[in-house]
Amino acid sequence: MRKRRAEELGLESPDLAPPPARHELWKAARTKSNGQFTSQSAQEISQRILQVYRPEKQPIAQLVNEAREEAEDHDAISILTSRLNKLRKGSVEMLWELRTFGLECHVPLYINFDDAYEIIGRASVYGFLEPQTIQPSGNTLDSRKSYIETWMTESNRERYIAPYIDAGHWQLMVIIPKKEQVVWFCSLHRKIKAELKSLIQTYYIMSWMKAIIRAEIRGEWTKRLNTTSPLSTLVITTIR
Repeated sequence: MRKRRAEELGLESPDLAPPPARHELWKAARTKSNGQFTSQSAQEISQRILQVYRPEKQPIAQLVNEAREEAEDHDAISILTSRLNKLRKGSVEMLWELRTFGLECHVPLYINFDDAYEIIGRASVYGFLEPQTIQPSGNTLDSRKSYIETWMTESNRERYIAPYIDAGHWQLMVIIPKKEQVVWFCSLHRKIKAELKSLIQTYYIMSWMKAIIRAEIRGEWTKRLNTTSPLSTLVITTIR
């Protein structure tokens, strides 16, 4: 076809002829020697059309696998930020693997725009204790204590949110280290489990020990061990 167009235009080489129009290519496909428009001829023409009309430096866009990208991105705040526009339209159900919380629980969990915006806007205030790490299933007490102590010490956030599931029932623990407070939420008014109390008490005890060591309060240990009187206000202030 290009040779014929080159002859019509008086060009020296077929390569100098402009590419044929799309309708001419399809017309050529329909007027092959067999007189039929076969699937093979259509495929050949479509490939030629792509070669002619696709810019060399602009490859065909590939589909984006958002789930795979998010799985490779360990920054939960970034993932949540990318979902803000979707959350504006309504609450979204959060999906997780069956064993994420240590139990095969199918209770749905939803998040709305206000929740997400609050979390993103206060990323330096809130910290999260991963549910699977504080559940008894598959974790020893020592490993859970070590996780809480390490994460809370290194991250140094003002509030820590710790979701907990007990026999298919969701509970929530909020830890405020600087005020030495723990707030327990349970819609069934169940008391906090002894093992969770032990985890938090261990963290506070270790924090106090580190504070005492860093403040280099050593000279009064013998004196303190021989008396039942409370520490002086000055010593307490130094520790704090």
